[in-house]
Formats: sequence, C-alpha cells, structure tokens
Amino acid sequence: MSLFLPFLIHLIPSYDDASWGPRLLPIFYAPVIAAFLYRPHVSLILAVAPLTLNHLITGRPPAAFAFQLSFELLVFTALARCFVWKQLPCWIIGPAAYVLGKPVMVLVLFLISGLPGSGEPISWALHSLLLAVPGVCILGLIGYVVSKTPRHGT
Repeated sequence: MSLFLPFLIHLIPSYDDASWGPRLLPIFYAPVIAAFLYRPHVSLILAVAPLTLNHLITGRPPAAFAFQLSFELLVFTALARCFVWKQLPCWIIGPAAYVLGKPVMVLVLFLISGLPGSGEPISWALHSLLLAVPGVCILGLIGYVVSKTPRHGT
C-alpha cells in the first residue's frame, strides 16, 4: 500500500497543474495506520522506505524532494506516535500530525537551502496546507475507521 497507492494516485489526471498526491496525501496513509496498530519501527520504516525505493527504482521523485518528503514523513510519524501514546481522539491524530509538522518543515527549509520550497518556506507551507485539505480530512477518516476496527486479542 505504501509503495503503490501513491504511484496509482499520481496516475489520475488532474484538472490543474497540481497532481493528486499533494491533495490526497496517499504517502501518509500507511505510516498513520502503522502508528495506530504497530510498534514504532514499522511506522518509521513506512515513512522512509517508499520514497527511497521509488527514487531508486524510477528516479522519481528527485533526490531533493524525496529527502524533504521523507523528513516530513518522519516528523509526521513521530508526532502521530506521540499523539497515539497521549491517547488523543483517533480522528484528530493524522490531521494534527500533518498540520503541526508543517512548522517543523518551515524550520528545515530555512536551514537547508536547495530543497523544494526553501526559497519561501512560509508560503510553501501555507500553499501545501491549503492544497492538502482533502487529504487531511482523509487522514482523520482513517483514524476514525482504525479506531472502530476490532483488533485481534481484544
């Protein structure tokens, strides 16, 4: 899911210049599910492996973008794991981790030049947040569904 769903989402034709990936955030689905259901190392692997494998196999995304998005996924996963541990409502964990991860990424973009968005990190963050509203809602829906799904041993 973590490797192929983002690839399939990017194949959907878009009605403007932004692809569906930044809108629907499919690369974030597996790490947030893993944050709910598995040990920390699983969600961390799912945060880094898909982009690295896609870059090695297809050359896409470009190295700078793969690094940036992998770092963003690591921040997202760390926040989601923290929120799961703090027992926040499940439907808020994914959206909160995504939104609260953006200020961290702004700081990273201020510190590391050459990454996409590093020229104007604040406008990059605001644009990506506005573009990702449907995906943020999907992250909330995933949390809700996972919380209602019976688990083995319970």
